[in-house]
Amino acid sequence: MLLRGALENFATGLWLLDGAGRIERRRRALSLWDEDMRNRQQHETDTAHLLSGGGMTGAKRPAKIRALVDQLGLAPLTALRPHQILLTATRALARCARLTWVSGGCECSR
Repeated sequence: MLLRGALENFATGLWLLDGAGRIERRRRALSLWDEDMRNRQQHETDTAHLLSGGGMTGAKRPAKIRALVDQLGLAPLTALRPHQILLTATRALARCARLTWVSGGCECSR
């Protein structure tokens, strides 16, 4: 179970950083945040959790995230697909595993 959590987090990090450009990386980060808020909303519902201190609930936060997506002119967010994240991360890792040594250091060959 511990290994699965580590692999999921590692794959998610690679997926976030491997976007084709800044716009895609922003969109991926906001998609992840949106999914996190969906999970938070589910937790709040399941546990009847009431916020204190004036924070936003998981139900209200997605609207703010989507407003930011619109403000940045990004494509609409889509639901995260864990298998797609893992496949993308695997491809990114495979690219970086083909290292070429240059001047005592290494650089990914793309």
